[in-house]
Amino acid sequence: MRRYQLTADPRQLPKLSLRTEGVTGPFVGEQLHNIAPGATVPVIYRAAGGATLTPFRWGMVYNRRQARSIRAATLFSEAARHLRQPCLFPATGFYEWEFGLDGQPYLFQLREGAGMFLIAGVWQLWQSPHGPVRTAAAVTTRPNEMLAQLTDRMPVILDAAGALAWLDRPEFDHCAAVHRGRLEAIPISPLINDPENNAPRFIQRVPGRRRGKPLW
Repeated sequence: MRRYQLTADPRQLPKLSLRTEGVTGPFVGEQLHNIAPGATVPVIYRAAGGATLTPFRWGMVYNRRQARSIRAATLFSEAARHLRQPCLFPATGFYEWEFGLDGQPYLFQLREGAGMFLIAGVWQLWQSPHGPVRTAAAVTTRPNEMLAQLTDRMPVILDAAGALAWLDRPEFDHCAAVHRGRLEAIPISPLINDPENNAPRFIQRVPGRRRGKPLW
């Protein structure tokens, strides 16, 4: 997952019984149309008292490395056991780019209401030069038939029950690709390539630029 969006208030997730008291950040009361690695984002993780919505930095720092995402197959290898602190990214869509042809970007959203969904993640506490920082990476899996035309991985999208199960005990079985029929692919302007372009006009549907047969 290279970029994503959050255009709804992440505090509106009552099915997860979130603790959101005192949550502040650039994501509260704003619409984030173009979130890039390094941004401060809302993340859900288990803390004393239940699931808590807290600001994290997108880009998990571990072993002097930084990763915006980590493959499920890698995460559930024996060597990566120490990385399995689960979390969730609230999102309303994610972006992928077509290979070649100047990289036509697409916005992927759920068809059922285009509302919020949850992306599986893992997190680590980074002891930065300025103090401890919570950092997180999205978990990716093998793509469904739709995304396979663009990329070799896609984010793990969970429903409310799956999200709670992930927070309680992350398992490889939770990391199946969401069915292609649940996703809508929207061709958008290449202006989204610039992470500074964070406004609704940059994600308006445009005619697909693919020569010949459309992707979908």
